[in-house]
Amino acid sequence: MNDKTDKPLIPAPAVSPEAAARIAALVHGGAKPATAGPLPHVDAPPLAPDAPPAAERAQADAKPPEPRRRRGRPRKRRDDGGGENSDGEEKGPRRRATAGDTIGEVTAGAEFWHAPDRTGYATVDVDGHREHWAVESKGFERWLADRTFLITGAAPTSQALRDVVRLCDVLAQRGAEHPVFRRVARMEGRIFIDLCDDLWRAVEVDRHGWQVAVAPNVKFLRSPGMLALPEPEASDTGLGELRGLVNADSDEDYVLTVAWLVGALGGVSAFPVAVLNGEAGSGKSRLATRLRALVDPHVAPMRSPPKDLRDLFAGASNEFVIVLDNISSMTHELSDELCRIASGSASSARALHTNTEQIFLTGARPIILNGIGGHFGAQADLMSRALSIRLAAIPETGRRTDAAMDLEFAAVRPRILGALLDAVSAGLRNLETVALERLPRMADFALWMSAAEPGLGWEPGTFVAAMEAGREEATQAAFDADEVAKAIVDFITDEHPVAGWEGTPSALLEALNRRVTEDVRRFRSWPTTATGMGTRIDRVAGLLRHKGLSITRRRGAQRTVFIKPFKR
Repeated sequence: MNDKTDKPLIPAPAVSPEAAARIAALVHGGAKPATAGPLPHVDAPPLAPDAPPAAERAQADAKPPEPRRRRGRPRKRRDDGGGENSDGEEKGPRRRATAGDTIGEVTAGAEFWHAPDRTGYATVDVDGHREHWAVESKGFERWLADRTFLITGAAPTSQALRDVVRLCDVLAQRGAEHPVFRRVARMEGRIFIDLCDDLWRAVEVDRHGWQVAVAPNVKFLRSPGMLALPEPEASDTGLGELRGLVNADSDEDYVLTVAWLVGALGGVSAFPVAVLNGEAGSGKSRLATRLRALVDPHVAPMRSPPKDLRDLFAGASNEFVIVLDNISSMTHELSDELCRIASGSASSARALHTNTEQIFLTGARPIILNGIGGHFGAQADLMSRALSIRLAAIPETGRRTDAAMDLEFAAVRPRILGALLDAVSAGLRNLETVALERLPRMADFALWMSAAEPGLGWEPGTFVAAMEAGREEATQAAFDADEVAKAIVDFITDEHPVAGWEGTPSALLEALNRRVTEDVRRFRSWPTTATGMGTRIDRVAGLLRHKGLSITRRRGAQRTVFIKPFKR
């Protein structure tokens, strides 16, 4: 027995001397034992009585293993061959849902249509009101993504959204054609003004008055940055409160300011351009911001002059009112484009990432220009369409903080808007009966403002008198700023005061070069070729007539221009 345990020791199995020697050799380095021979034979345990033969075991081992079972609940196979439902009725064969089924469910209830320029749009239901979005806009894409998530429970991929948008554009091209508007729409003797609130309401103005329309039947479009107008309030004090906010230099300047607002809200076919003049610190930028806030408020109320006309075109395509601040120079190209936009002449530009497709701008836009100096006057055609508004200098004792003025303006803005809408309604009521003895430039706008004067409490002819006085001042400023016009008047007055002068543009340029200084000839606006001289004559023809000179073009073997004084 073992001294440490009570268990008996198990004796080791007996090993022959030859086996022991071979084991010792393997343990101590693998040397061969002294005597080599086969290891002792050990009998294997007998197989179980019911074990298969060796051939059957090998065939069994060659069989493939059974497939693994899936975890979780077993999948049910679809019964595509009909069968019976739970009520025992025969049911038809099932088909797998297609992408068309999903798209149809996502776009259910949307109205697809297109504008006259073939741009596709969709009118969709959102929280109980109707919204209008371009098919290829972010607003419509968000609506599609939201609908897809609500129906499928999954966020759509970018490629899936693009595919759906393409199909929706096809549906829009097959739909009806409707005109589109931004902020102000004039149709069927009524005027609609989009409030741009969350309920997509608008103000409807007719000859009897105005009211807020919950679901206007107008295809208004909205762009990022457009802000809501306040709901207007009926008031007899709105115009008086507006007068306290306009730092006009005279009563005529205030009349022109109100006229620009009534014209913008009235959606006339051609708008005048409001040109704000005044010395530094007269509040031009502040007034421009307030004027826009009464018609088309925006997160960026003013923009700097565009370096590329494409930028101006893009802004006019997405906004109703255009405000250019701090203009330090005015090229002829920029002046011409502003005139086209204000008058409603259709403009176009090449669409990005394409070689042939065009995007179009239709409809007029109200414009405000703000700056110091005579660079506006150098553009005679622009100034002939302008309402030149001069602001008075603000004394040091009269200055106030921006925060205080903003609070005051926010409190009176609904009442001012209501008073302006009364004038718009009066314009619709009186437009068919108003008449003028002499139609000035921009005759349609002059008629509109003459029809709106009773709604403003003005005497008949108030606007036309203020416009003529402002135009006389603007024309004189334009003449003083144009070196070519001044040189022609001096040349005819000094050398041809009776019979006038006739010759080619090249001869006229040569005659003027002899009269002006070297500094004038270096101006960028001074023509250097006969073609440039001919173009400048056309531009300054109105200024020359204002100074008593008639311009006649004559064609023959050689094209000439005839300039002759006349009695005004």
